[in-house]
Amino acid sequence: MADIEAPSLPLLTGLTRSEYPSARELFDLVLEELGLPPPASDVRLQRDAIDALGRALRNFENDFRTSPPALDRL
Repeated sequence: MADIEAPSLPLLTGLTRSEYPSARELFDLVLEELGLPPPASDVRLQRDAIDALGRALRNFENDFRTSPPALDRL
C-alpha cells in the first residue's frame, strides 16, 4: 500500500459478517497504526477518523486491484 503502514487494515477489510463483533477492536488498532486518535465523543472528530479510514481503505483497494498479492503469500 502506498504510504500506508497499517498491518491490521487488511484484517479489518476482510471481516466476514460473523466476525463483525471483532470490528471495533480492529478499527481501533488500525487507527493506532495510522497514527490517528481514537474516536472521541465529539461527532466532528468521529467523522474525521471515519473519513481518514475510508481514504485508507480506498487506497488499499486501489493498490490491491492494480497489484494483487500472490496467492501463496496470503
